[in-house]
Amino acid sequence: MNNNSDQNSNRNIWLNRRIGLPLLFLLLLIADQVSKILVQQYIPPGGERIHIIGNILNFVYIKNPYGAMGLKFGPPWVHMITSALATLIVGYIFIRNWIRNDLAGLSSDIGMVMVLSGAVGNLLDKLLRGYVIDFIDIGFSHYRFWSFNIADASITIGAILWILPTVIHSQHKITENNQNLE
Repeated sequence: MNNNSDQNSNRNIWLNRRIGLPLLFLLLLIADQVSKILVQQYIPPGGERIHIIGNILNFVYIKNPYGAMGLKFGPPWVHMITSALATLIVGYIFIRNWIRNDLAGLSSDIGMVMVLSGAVGNLLDKLLRGYVIDFIDIGFSHYRFWSFNIADASITIGAILWILPTVIHSQHKITENNQNLE
C-alpha cells in the first residue's frame, strides 16, 4: 500500500509540474504585458512619477531600447539579437527537460520558468515596439534604482531560484567530500 501511495504522490507532482509550470509561465507573461499596456495608456513617456508608496515606490514610463538597467553594449539591434538568443537557449533547456520529464527540483523549475517568461516578455516588447517598457521606480529620496518591469523582476527572482539550489547542493558536496577526506 505504501508503494501505491508513493506512485500516486509522484504522479500528482508530475501532473502539477506539467500543468503548473506552463500556467505560471502564461500568468507571468500576461501580467507583464498587461502592466505595460496600462503604463502606455495612463502614464506619459518620460513624464512625472506617479507616487504609489511615498517616494519609495513610483511608476514612471521609460522607453528602454537597450539591455537590463539601461546597459549599452552596441546599437539596439545587437540587444535584440542577444535577447533573442538568450531566450531561445533558456527556452530550449526548459522545453527539452519538460519533454524528457527531466525536471529538476521545484525551486529550479519555477526559477527557469520565471526567467523564460521574463525573457519572452521583454523580447516581445523589443520585437513589437523596438524598446522595452520599464515603469517600476524604487528608491529613497534621490537615490534611485534603475527602472524595471515585471519581466525584469521575474528574471531576477527566477535566476536566484534557479541557481541557488545548485550552489547549495555544490556546497553540501564540498562539505561531504571534505568530511570524507578526514
